[in-house]
Amino acid sequence: MIPIQTNQYLQYSNLNLANIAQQTEEANRARRVETSTEASRLLRATSQMDLFGRKDN
Repeated sequence: MIPIQTNQYLQYSNLNLANIAQQTEEANRARRVETSTEASRLLRATSQMDLFGRKDN
């Protein structure tokens, strides 16, 4: 049988790991949004350059 003190330690450890996982997921989500926004901005800029850069033949 696991002593109560060890059991509490394991519960706190699991709670801390869950918090770390949640914070990591939130950071990753924010990074994905930032990356998507930047990709969208670059695509728009590239499309505009292509549109305005073409000359009619």
